[in-house]
Amino acid sequence: MAINPVTLEVLRHAFDSVAEQMTAALTRASYSTILKEGKDCSSAIYDSQGRLIAEGANVPIHLNCLTPVLQTVLSQFFPPDSFAPGDIVVTNDPYAGGQSKGSHHTNDLITIQPIFAEESLLGF
Repeated sequence: MAINPVTLEVLRHAFDSVAEQMTAALTRASYSTILKEGKDCSSAIYDSQGRLIAEGANVPIHLNCLTPVLQTVLSQFFPPDSFAPGDIVVTNDPYAGGQSKGSHHTNDLITIQPIFAEESLLGF
C-alpha cells in the first residue's frame, strides 16, 4: 500500500509528538532532580522488529544507544514473539549494544516496554 507524502508527514509528526509526550510524562512522574530539572532522559518508539519509528528531541547520547540496546535485547535475550502484554525489560548493561553503546553511567537505566493491540505486538 502506497502512502502519499502529506499523510506520511502527518504520521511522522504524530509519532514524534508521542515520543515527546513520553519524555514529558517521565519527567513529570520522576522524583529525581536530574530527570525533573535536567531533563536527562530520552524516549523513542520502535516497530515490532526494533526499527526506529520516532524519537523525541532529547539527550543525543541517550538516543544513540537506544537502538543498539533494543536490537541486542531482541536478538540475544528476548525475541519479539516472547513478549506478552505487561512485560518490561530493564537494563543498565554498558555493553548491551556492543562496544559500550549501552547505559553510559551506572545509574542510567534503559526500559523497554512492548506495545500491544489485543494480542498483536505493534512495537516498543
